[in-house]
Amino acid sequence: MPVPVRLYNSDRTLSADFRLNHVEDNQLFTVNPGFEVAEIELDPDYWLISKTAQIVSAPEKTQKRELHIYPNPGTGELNLSLSNFEQIQRCSIYSTDGGLMKIFDGSSKKLDITDLSSGTYFIKVETDKTTYREKLVKY
Repeated sequence: MPVPVRLYNSDRTLSADFRLNHVEDNQLFTVNPGFEVAEIELDPDYWLISKTAQIVSAPEKTQKRELHIYPNPGTGELNLSLSNFEQIQRCSIYSTDGGLMKIFDGSSKKLDITDLSSGTYFIKVETDKTTYREKLVKY
């Protein structure tokens, strides 16, 4: 559902209008209005949020990519590598509709995907320290 949003600076001398396409819960939007945002106004007909008490700004944090899956896109066997000393515990491959397609234990850093149909999947790699999620394309 498109959501019209108007952003204001602290003294309301500047404003910027955006139309955000809301398609799922907990969706994150990043826009650059060209000024520090102090107030957000949503179209009241949508009733998504009744009131915003405070705008919290946080610096954007870029995370170094630590999981590498290759070849991606791939056809048969995928290789996993981590740039730190984490131990892979489990890998799960999901279809785009969330269905679990395959599970691999952490004993191998090579995953056989020959039995998957061509298409887009999501892979979840669980380690002893964190969980990674990546898009995977099979030819």
